[in-house]
Amino acid sequence: MISIQSAMLVALGFLAASLLGLLLASALWSRAVRLTTRRIKQSMPVSEPEIKADRDRLRAEYAIKVHKLETELDQTKLERARQLIEINRRDASISSLETDMGRLKTDLEENQNARRVLEQTVTDRLPKVEARLAEAKRLLFNRDREIAELMHGAKKHKQALEEASSLTVQQHAQIERLSTQLSTRGGRLRQAGSESRFAGEAEMRAEIEALRLKTREQATLIDRLQQRLGNGYLLPASASASSASSEEANNRDMDRLRKDLSEAEAALSSARGSASEAEAAGAAYDREIRALKARTDDQAGEIARLKAALSAFEQHDDKASGSLRGSKIALKAKLGAAEAQAEQQAATIVRLRSELAAAHERMARQAAHFMDEMRRIGAGVLPASGQVRRQARGGERRALAERVAQVAPAISTQKAPGLAPPRATDPERAEAPAVNGKNNNGASNPAAAGKADKPAADTIAAEMPKAPQISGERRRSRLLDRITGLSKE
Repeated sequence: MISIQSAMLVALGFLAASLLGLLLASALWSRAVRLTTRRIKQSMPVSEPEIKADRDRLRAEYAIKVHKLETELDQTKLERARQLIEINRRDASISSLETDMGRLKTDLEENQNARRVLEQTVTDRLPKVEARLAEAKRLLFNRDREIAELMHGAKKHKQALEEASSLTVQQHAQIERLSTQLSTRGGRLRQAGSESRFAGEAEMRAEIEALRLKTREQATLIDRLQQRLGNGYLLPASASASSASSEEANNRDMDRLRKDLSEAEAALSSARGSASEAEAAGAAYDREIRALKARTDDQAGEIARLKAALSAFEQHDDKASGSLRGSKIALKAKLGAAEAQAEQQAATIVRLRSELAAAHERMARQAAHFMDEMRRIGAGVLPASGQVRRQARGGERRALAERVAQVAPAISTQKAPGLAPPRATDPERAEAPAVNGKNNNGASNPAAAGKADKPAADTIAAEMPKAPQISGERRRSRLLDRITGLSKE
């Protein structure tokens, strides 16, 4: 339990400590005031030279700050001019790319139209070409069949000529043999006299009948050959004339032979009637034999003429087969020309399709390049289109050369901010205050910006480089001339 004495001692100690603290606090406060006063006196100019020196220092610092600000302003103006030049260049690039895109779209439409026209032309002409090809094949088949028939007929005629020549040789041999026999028998008749007259007469009659039979067979063979020659095959003018003359001569010879045979029969009847005239009859028989020999010689000549006519016919047949072969070759040449034309049209279609594919690929590459350029442009802080930039600038723009020429004197002469730059193209520049305290757009009325939009657009359009003029006639003539050439063919 605390006593009163302890409490009083504690209170006394506290009071003594408070008194000592007050004494020490006054001393410390006075020292702090003294030190603070001394420090303030040292920091503030008290004399006139110090005040002038401080003022010069402040002026120097202000001049340095102003110089830094002017340098930054010049750099900002240069950067702004470069950005304006880059913006104009990109505007021109965008305009040229838009022009190229429109031109490529036009080319694509023209190529598609030309491809449609070409496909329609090919579709229209393909049945005609196929019909012509089928007609040519049918004509070739008919000509081949005719040539085969003619070759078969020529073989038959050759066989008939060989048979006729063999028969002619046989008949010539028989005539020679009969003439020899007649001569020998005539000699025997002259030697034998009247004893063997009747036997010789019978033999003579038999020989005459045999000659008559051979003559009939030869006439029948000649008629058959003439019928074969005239069956569906026309001889040339010289061959037909020679065959007609040979036929007339043959008829005359046949008449003469018949007349001679009738005369021989009359002679035989006169020999039967009169035995006294046996020697005269024998002489007459000799004359008849000589006449028959002459007739056989004439007949051999006629056979030779027939052989010549047959050889002429064979030559004409060879010529006809040669002409048929020539016509076949001509038809094959026409067929080859038609096939070559079809192949040429197919090659033209393939070439046009490859050109269309190349055009599509080129357009795809240009579109990809255009999209990359748009992405590269859109990656910055530029607006989406030139129209937005022109609306954001506001007011009438001057030419690019004038603006660039104005930047250089402004850098060297302008020491204080006094000109307001044109309207910035991004929100940060639009919100940044100018040096003189105004906005960068230079116009506070949206209507004035709208009124100045059209002259600015015209000025930009005048400043932009012109896109190269592409001749549409030369571009259209590439495919349309080929199509018209195909239709003319």
